Amino acid sequence: MPAELSTVERRALQSRRFDTDEEARVMIAATQVLQDLGYTITESSSNAGVLVASKQRDATESGQVAGAVTLTIAAALLGVHVQPTWDTEQTIFVTLVTTPIENAKQVEVRVSFDRRMTNNYGQQWRAEVLMEAGIYQEFFDKLSQSVFLEALTS
Repeated sequence: MPAELSTVERRALQSRRFDTDEEARVMIAATQVLQDLGYTITESSSNAGVLVASKQRDATESGQVAGAVTLTIAAALLGVHVQPTWDTEQTIFVTLVTTPIENAKQVEVRVSFDRRMTNNYGQQWRAEVLMEAGIYQEFFDKLSQSVFLEALTS
C-alpha cells in the first residue's frame, strides 16, 4: 500500500491551472471530458464553479472471491459457519471545483475521485479516496486538450 500523501502532495496531484480567464469554458470542457469518460453529471453550478459526477462499475475481483471461498471451506472443515464478504459493485464519484485566479488570468481546477464499495450482501461497506496518479493525469491530459479545443472554437 502506498504511503499517505502530504497535504501539499495531494493538492499537487488534484490541481492544475489553465491559462484562460474564461471559467465557464473550463466548466464546459470538464463536463465533456467526464461524460466522455463514462460519468453522469449529477450536480452542476457554473456560477459556483462546482461539478459532481458519478459512474457505476463492477468491483468483483477473483482473488477476493477465491479467498472468501477458501475461508468458507476451511471454516466448514472446522465446524464453524462464516459469511464471506467481497466487493461486487463500486460507485466512483468525481467532485470538481474551478477557481478564477484574478491577477493571473488563469483558472485553477481541483478534482477528487473517490469510490464507495458495495458487498455481496448489497451493503455499502467501504469508501476511499482514489489517489492513484494515473487517474488524475489522464483526467488533466484530456481536460487540457478539451480546454485548448474550446479556445479554438470561440
